[in-house]
Amino acid sequence: MLWSTFLQKLASEISAESLLPAGSRVVVAVSGGVDSVLLFVGLASLREQLELSELVVAYVDHGLRPEQTPDEARWVTALAEQYGCRCFVRPINIEVKDGSLQAAARLARRETLEKLLQEEQLDWIATGHHADDQAETLLLRLLRGTGPQGLGGIAPSQGSWVHPLLPFYRMELLSVAKEKGLTWLEDPSNTSYQYTRNRVRHELLPMLEEAYNPRLRYHLNHLSAQIRQDEEYLNSQLDDCWDEAMSTQTDTGWCLHLEAWERLPQPLQRRAMQRLVRVTTNGHDLPLQHIDALMHLARQRHGEQTIPLPKPLQVTRQYNKLYLSFEKVQTSELFSILIQGSGRFLCPCGVLEVMRWSGDQDSRKGKTGAQYWEAFLEEQDLAESPWILRNRAPGDRLDFETHHRPLKKWMIDAKIPRSFRYQIPLLERQGTIRWVIGWRPLPPLQAQPPSKGWHFRFMPDNVLIFQSAITENADHAPDICS
Repeated sequence: MLWSTFLQKLASEISAESLLPAGSRVVVAVSGGVDSVLLFVGLASLREQLELSELVVAYVDHGLRPEQTPDEARWVTALAEQYGCRCFVRPINIEVKDGSLQAAARLARRETLEKLLQEEQLDWIATGHHADDQAETLLLRLLRGTGPQGLGGIAPSQGSWVHPLLPFYRMELLSVAKEKGLTWLEDPSNTSYQYTRNRVRHELLPMLEEAYNPRLRYHLNHLSAQIRQDEEYLNSQLDDCWDEAMSTQTDTGWCLHLEAWERLPQPLQRRAMQRLVRVTTNGHDLPLQHIDALMHLARQRHGEQTIPLPKPLQVTRQYNKLYLSFEKVQTSELFSILIQGSGRFLCPCGVLEVMRWSGDQDSRKGKTGAQYWEAFLEEQDLAESPWILRNRAPGDRLDFETHHRPLKKWMIDAKIPRSFRYQIPLLERQGTIRWVIGWRPLPPLQAQPPSKGWHFRFMPDNVLIFQSAITENADHAPDICS
């Protein structure tokens, strides 16, 4: 392939996929290999045609070859200066916790480049991934287990990342670089059979091409492009459903509403579960077996249940809702607060205001937009008949007019999630619970204001937590005031 042909095809790919709009500020990740060098030189040659505002280079030192990387960094810096571009050299520390060294290196490199993007107020990170990388990626994902989205492979653009060389095969890039007279560096780790990708590149893929189909790389790339088109359409269908009826955000993640989820066609159900994971983890995915486990959990509709997921991701199904979070839900600390008159009484989950009520509306006025639950009490001396604001304790009971009922049994019947039961503030008098705050008060408390008496108003720290626990059981769940 001629250099002019390469530039024409590169510019066409960038235009067709809308990768680098006019005025873009782009950082090219250059390792020194032929693909990244060719990408940088190509973009530098097209800079005016593409109307790029700025083009810079980044070299990431993984610290794995200390005897070679300083020379490589100097070489890449000189290359950038040759084309009048700035070069940033960024060392990284790789910590292998779970998975392979290569996976940890990719994650550290990604985080480093995204940090550079923010620091220098750049728009795009361009990498030299090409058609052979695409074919290898698909084979690797098939070997490890993947779904349709995984078979979409490397997209031309994803977030701030762009891959303009995807239409080119390695042999084409080599011929162009030689024709242009470019030089590049060879990374010795690329030939090491220690890494799975290298074994796929040098053994499996050539063997499959020789024994079964010499156009296998082409077919794998064609397959990935088709699947990305299908996924784009299916995700647009999911977009139409992904609203408050389908999901809501919580303090630590997201909640999937299972009744709405079950009405989706099955292909969209799985994609909705995958989207739930991504929005909770800020773009990360779970392996296929964990998505299957989430799907199974979502179809179990009775009581409360959890399943193990990779830390720190946690999932709980509570009746008709599936909660996915990055933080472990902590049991509320025990508290017990004596109320003998007016005032503000703080507890771990909110504040209770106790005020005199004289039949006017002044005490019901609060901060603009404040949300609360309220109850009223006929005139009496609170000091002689004290109330206690606390959370749940063993043996608690509700004192109805005709009978007593264990609080635990009432909470089960009201479908209050087990993990939430100790977080609910209670008002107790004379040993029985008179108000499960968030639900209707019991006598002598009342929902309607008297002519004279006391006004109890509870404002939760997080309304979403309370509203997620107040289920569709309308017999117990009043609307919050505002």
